[in-house]
Amino acid sequence: LDKEFTSSQEMYYTFFTQQALDAAVTKAPALQEKLAKNLLALLKKDDSLQSLGYGFSLASELGTTASSVIDRIEDAFAQADEVDGKLLQFEGGLSLTSLVVNGALRVASANKKSAPISAEQTKKFTAYFLSRRSVTQAKGASLLLESLRTIMAEKTISPIVVQVAGNGKITPEDAVLKIRICDLLGEALKEKPASVKLTLTSK
Repeated sequence: LDKEFTSSQEMYYTFFTQQALDAAVTKAPALQEKLAKNLLALLKKDDSLQSLGYGFSLASELGTTASSVIDRIEDAFAQADEVDGKLLQFEGGLSLTSLVVNGALRVASANKKSAPISAEQTKKFTAYFLSRRSVTQAKGASLLLESLRTIMAEKTISPIVVQVAGNGKITPEDAVLKIRICDLLGEALKEKPASVKLTLTSK
């Protein structure tokens, strides 16, 4: 870790590899301060979404020494593409969207700052992640679960899911529509019960 890095991605993988081998090394104040200065310099040279995504995640481990990267989050989120007015994603797909959203939320949380994302943005990013539930590769599934868990950790803005229970069919013998109110992973809510209003319309 005691070297000059050429990208935030290189620093990210080197840092977390060392953390897995010996976490105490990565927590040394002098080293964290040096890494923070190097990271901030790298982000000035390369402020692409990928560079910022790795930078956000790394900064979440470097304490207040790298907290100024939080100022870059709003600009990063502004680059998200809206799809049909319902989804928000970055052009790089699931990998990049997960990298930026996870890193941004984590660095804000690590510095005890409010989530740098509005409830509407959260809903649309969440809708995008849920739309990718059909991923078949292990990497994609891992990124998807990580993203949903990170959003769920933000209690003030994390959406809840209202879904039809069972097959959703209503018959004369069973004219009751059952719904489930759960978290983003389909688990029962641990907090107080939510108040949900349903409006039925006919076409």
